[in-house]
Amino acid sequence: MPSWLQNLLSNELVKAFLQSLLTIGTLVAIGRAIWKWLEERKRERSISRAAPDIHVPLRPDRILRGRGAERAELKSYFEKHNLVVIQGIAGVGKTKLGEAFAQHVADTTDFRLVWIGCRPAMGLGSLMSNLAVHIATRYKEKELGELLKDYRPADAIDWINKAVNA
Repeated sequence: MPSWLQNLLSNELVKAFLQSLLTIGTLVAIGRAIWKWLEERKRERSISRAAPDIHVPLRPDRILRGRGAERAELKSYFEKHNLVVIQGIAGVGKTKLGEAFAQHVADTTDFRLVWIGCRPAMGLGSLMSNLAVHIATRYKEKELGELLKDYRPADAIDWINKAVNA
């Protein structure tokens, strides 16, 4: 190191100045890390608010009576297709039937359940985006990659077509 630089660096004022720069740099780095963390939390909160209808409302305290035939039909259909859609007019007990069936599936299989509440005004795009938000918030990138490693879109289309046309 040249002597002029050595003399400059040995000066107490210069040392104090350089130390303050290092401290400011550290504070800036910490500030950026905190900002990034806060932004990530804000993004997670906005994503979770974007899809409030996606959950599995398992309520073991609710008892379903008199729907044995419908439950058996759901079970049989689910065993063949691994997919169940319950639809009908308002007030006939679709949610209670679905909850009871979801509880049965949760108790007897290792399937991961996704419950998507639908409204008449919802289109397919809205359903798909809610499902995408659910998947993005539930699975870590590595898990998702593992889940999708054998995924082929054509298989999914065939699966849905078979279920719809059954």
